[in-house]
Amino acid sequence: LENVASFQEVIDASKSIEDRTADLFKKFPAFKKRTQDSFNEFDFHLQNNVINSRIQSVSPEPNPEGCCVVPSTSYFDSQQAYDLFCPLPSEHPGDCLQRRITLLRKVANNRKELHLILDGGKDQMDKLEVTQQDEIMYKCLYLAEAYELFAVFKNAHGWNWRKCCQAAIEKLKDVGIDRINNERKIETVNIEFRQREEFCPKPTRASEMPLIFQFRETMIPECAEIMNTELRES
Repeated sequence: LENVASFQEVIDASKSIEDRTADLFKKFPAFKKRTQDSFNEFDFHLQNNVINSRIQSVSPEPNPEGCCVVPSTSYFDSQQAYDLFCPLPSEHPGDCLQRRITLLRKVANNRKELHLILDGGKDQMDKLEVTQQDEIMYKCLYLAEAYELFAVFKNAHGWNWRKCCQAAIEKLKDVGIDRINNERKIETVNIEFRQREEFCPKPTRASEMPLIFQFRETMIPECAEIMNTELRES
């Protein structure tokens, strides 16, 4: 910038000289043209110097190998992406999404694979009602759709994670699936899934119920027999 300032001072001084010798320039047009051409050429070099100085001021510093490190513009390279999806250690968020898409679609298309994303595996799967299994499979389907859309539109203008969740709902609704109607629900599913890549539903089968309800089939006849005995004795 100091060099630019000094160049500007030279130009100002030269133009001052031109003003004082205006009458001479009028009498000698050819001399005026050569002088003006010189000014224009000097001004061109000055502009180039300004542009180059600005480029150098924002150029990335070379790394130890001597290559320039250009900052990434991909969302997947941001800390926000790591916080949103919580990939495995040393795993890139983009690779994480692709791996999860494959896993979630595998489960959504085959009930037998449900144990892959359950806390407790097959033992937990056997304790779940069919309706609970269906709910988890739908979660996998919606989350896979949202992940897939985000992998495509992550850097597109106006697109973000929430909009991809909303687009996943609309996409599945077009084929007759409308189990989830709010994009925030998919965001919640992602938060539930991202840490351990598992779902932890609470079983509701009889084996998990209080003992008094588990033995209801044997208790009812016994109670009836006691009541009948008391009635006969009375």
